[in-house]
Amino acid sequence: MRRRYFILAGTAVAVAAVIALAALAGAVYQRIKPWGRIAPAQVETEIRDHLPSGSSRAEVAAYLDHKGIEHSYISDNSYPQKHNYEVAIMRNTAFQSPIRTDIQIYFNFDADLRLVSYSVKEIYTGP
Repeated sequence: MRRRYFILAGTAVAVAAVIALAALAGAVYQRIKPWGRIAPAQVETEIRDHLPSGSSRAEVAAYLDHKGIEHSYISDNSYPQKHNYEVAIMRNTAFQSPIRTDIQIYFNFDADLRLVSYSVKEIYTGP
């Protein structure tokens, strides 16, 4: 009987420790995210304020680097039009169990690599 009590008590302590560790990990993760919870409208406002139409590709890349946003430049030289764009992604902008969301940003450039337009879209990426 006494042995069964110790096994049950040990199991309860182990389960409580795992739950506490998971809660702590979640709290730490929320604090180290570079932008925390952010809505696409906030991202659009920030881009509009800092990257006006006509900004160079280098300015856009520097802005994204400064904000810690992953990005990649893509140049498509297919006929009849040349397309140049920068694709950026802000990961884990919201988490509502079990759905995680990211924000994807497309910057479109003209032939002189000047910003013509951009689009901001929230994408659902799962758990």
